[in-house]
Amino acid sequence: MPVFHNGYRRYEGGFTHPRLRWLPIVRTGLVLAWRSKLLRKLVLVAHLPLLYFALIFIAVGKLTDPGFDPSFGPWKDIADNVWGPVITRLLRDDPAAVRTAVWSIVFSTFGSTLHLGLAALAAAVAGPPLIARDMASRAFLLYFSRPVSFGDYILGKLGVLCVVIGLVTLSPTLVLYVLSIVFSPSLETVLHTLPVLGSAVLACTALIVPAALVMLTLSSLVTQPRFAAAAWAIVCIFGLFFHQALVNAGGLRDEVWPRFFSLGGTTRAVALWIYDVPGRLERIPGLNRLEILDVVAPPEGGLKSLVFLVVLCTVCLLVLRRRVSAPTRV
Repeated sequence: MPVFHNGYRRYEGGFTHPRLRWLPIVRTGLVLAWRSKLLRKLVLVAHLPLLYFALIFIAVGKLTDPGFDPSFGPWKDIADNVWGPVITRLLRDDPAAVRTAVWSIVFSTFGSTLHLGLAALAAAVAGPPLIARDMASRAFLLYFSRPVSFGDYILGKLGVLCVVIGLVTLSPTLVLYVLSIVFSPSLETVLHTLPVLGSAVLACTALIVPAALVMLTLSSLVTQPRFAAAAWAIVCIFGLFFHQALVNAGGLRDEVWPRFFSLGGTTRAVALWIYDVPGRLERIPGLNRLEILDVVAPPEGGLKSLVFLVVLCTVCLLVLRRRVSAPTRV
């Protein structure tokens, strides 16, 4: 039987743009990560707090509704217990002036407490094998035999971990915001709360990117994922304990640098600095300084903490670049 068209043939399929060559790495990594039952359960648990945080925003929507009687139902009591009777009264009298600050209080509480633990767990589940397994199997030889650069590889692995951490941090935040808009009395709420949405996205980004880069760096330093997971636990848990020991025993409560030993404490300080709840409360007419002091203010040195995170991310990128390119160096 004769064989026709011998030799090379022109490729007639679709081409990936050179700047998007990292997307297949992200797509494949997410498919493999989503096979973990623990990760799927963790994403589900991350969205469960919406059940009670949504009640707070329903209370805000009821109190700002012109046709609602505040003496009816439990909504006024819920609001009084969350941010006090003074802000509740101002929210009823002038919702446009106080709504941004109220939403900042709730979103900062939601983002600076639950997100830290969820992000640490998600990174511990999905992060350790991302580069460690490639180190053990020498899969770099296969990656870089194709038109994939070191930057494409690092960006692809970073995209996998950022999406995973975003599913337990940024995704619940966006869902909470949408639910809050749905229960608001008017579309003016969108205009009043857009700054809060921007702050929430920035605060989640300040948590996601450093956590992902640190986890990838630890994964690149070993060939066994369990060692990377153990190192991540040391960074998160013992870093927090060491920070608390320096603050409590060393008399360094007013210093900023002890916080840098705790990745969670540093990202929390940056998130609270981004939300700037005290600054937004000060702009509310009729709220005196004494009442502002009752609100938990962000720790000092938020800008310094942000600079530290930028430096930390830069160092992690340099280490990743060197570790990933090491198998190809002769």
